[in-house]
Amino acid sequence: MARIHELVHQALKPRLRVLRTFRVRMQTTAYWRSAFLTYLEEALAETIAQLRVNGVGGLLTGLKFPVANGYVTIEELAREGASIGYIMVGSRRFVVTFR
Repeated sequence: MARIHELVHQALKPRLRVLRTFRVRMQTTAYWRSAFLTYLEEALAETIAQLRVNGVGGLLTGLKFPVANGYVTIEELAREGASIGYIMVGSRRFVVTFR
């Protein structure tokens, strides 16, 4: 199951040379600054692994995985709300939201 989980992460990583470094940095930055994006990636990876190994019975386990394993908290997800993410300028952090 761990192998399938990690293969999903690998599939989400940029591979082509064109702007590869830029895309990897952007993806990493988004992952660490956005609880929602972290939740989405981890939930997707674990849900696919659970479905492949345990069938539909693993769906809920996959969806709970990021919170249950400490990748994100309910509070972080609620605090982020409708925000897209953060922009760091020097030492200042700006929240980007939908209006």
